[in-house]
Amino acid sequence: EGGTSFEDVKAILGEPDSVSTNSYGGTQSMFVTWHDSSLKGIASFTVSFTNNLATGKGYSGFSLVNHNEKVTLDEFNAIVTDGSFSYDQAIEQFGQPDSESESLFYGSYSNIVSWHNANGSFGANFDITFKDGYATGKGQYGMK
Repeated sequence: EGGTSFEDVKAILGEPDSVSTNSYGGTQSMFVTWHDSSLKGIASFTVSFTNNLATGKGYSGFSLVNHNEKVTLDEFNAIVTDGSFSYDQAIEQFGQPDSESESLFYGSYSNIVSWHNANGSFGANFDITFKDGYATGKGQYGMK
């Protein structure tokens, strides 16, 4: 189970900035990171591999998003995690996320999506965890 090979990802993204490996039983895991040098190492893209095939990916620190409105604590509290709130609804309601990590584990796709356009104290943010495209968890810090 898995996706693109390490060699194919490396051909697309170039040489990684760091590679961490681990072996357990007959399984080899790698966690590979590329940094955007133009942003002085702040932005990163990571890919996890199991037996040389991609099983997860994530990004953070890229200035891809310009949120004009702040999400309030009331809006956050209205997010339901009973499997009826979809990833697409979250993107439509809150805009593109500031960071996201995805993984494939035993045929189930999950991701954690974070937004930093939260109304509240300095550093206020929130995240939503999705399993197979539907919210199953959420968390926030410093929202008002």
